[in-house]
Amino acid sequence: ALEPLVSRSRRYSNPLSIIRLRIGNTASLDQQHGAGSTDAALVAISHLLRDQTRWADLIGRYSDDEFLLILPETSAENAQTLAEKLLLRLKELLVVNEQGMSFPIVSRLGLAAWKKGDDSALLLSSAHQAMEVGGGKV
Repeated sequence: ALEPLVSRSRRYSNPLSIIRLRIGNTASLDQQHGAGSTDAALVAISHLLRDQTRWADLIGRYSDDEFLLILPETSAENAQTLAEKLLLRLKELLVVNEQGMSFPIVSRLGLAAWKKGDDSALLLSSAHQAMEVGGGKV
């Protein structure tokens, strides 16, 4: 879904931003908090992301521990505002596992805004670098 939106931004000079959100403790959630904790965390996060984004925004699972938010018609400044709001909501989020115990989610994110000459791979790489170097962390 990203490539056609990058092509559209290239053609019409429309803003486009992405946010990569990494969940830092998925490998150990079931071990630390009981069976089903990873699934419960992913569902809770996906609901939170859907609640905080617009109908036109696309949310997907990018890898086992990452979500990708594609934000058409969104400037870097507006994406930054959303990213800050997401970090706050994720910090407040407590996931409840099958045993009824709650636990927090550790996450970090990076964002990138499309610039003239960028393709989807460069946009994804820029968001990854932002996440690794100085992206928001909860």
